[in-house]
Amino acid sequence: MSQKTRGMKVGILTRNEESWCSMQLKGSLIKYGASPICFRFRDLVAKVGFKPEFSMGETDVLADLRAIIVRPIGRGSLEEIIFRMDLLHRLKRLGMYILNPPSAIERSADKYYALSLLEEEGLPVPRTVVAESAEPPSLSWAGMSSLSRSSDLEG
Repeated sequence: MSQKTRGMKVGILTRNEESWCSMQLKGSLIKYGASPICFRFRDLVAKVGFKPEFSMGETDVLADLRAIIVRPIGRGSLEEIIFRMDLLHRLKRLGMYILNPPSAIERSADKYYALSLLEEEGLPVPRTVVAESAEPPSLSWAGMSSLSRSSDLEG
């Protein structure tokens, strides 16, 4: 057990605190003397113009937690997903250490975006065609080993 982690409160942002991955994270944190606190996005309250900026129940997130481990963002409407990402960005700007930071989630959640970033950095990527419709007249599928609709590439 490390003196640095003893008593440290670490948030686990998860959809299901009883899932295998959440249980593994909780067990590891406890093993190193930290106190895991599981919560969901819907448990968070965000405030602008007064404090605490983020709370869940009686917990002042910025004052009481040393870090947040982000598990899946989960399904939601466009507005819900954008709000969740905005929450994570603001938490990070205000000094919260976030494992799986919002920029990494944004880059990896959309496979098209991830592949295009890799290609722009000069890394080899598989030839890929992405369209919302499988039949756009401007696309040539010749020579393609895999085809995807944009909805197939998310998550």
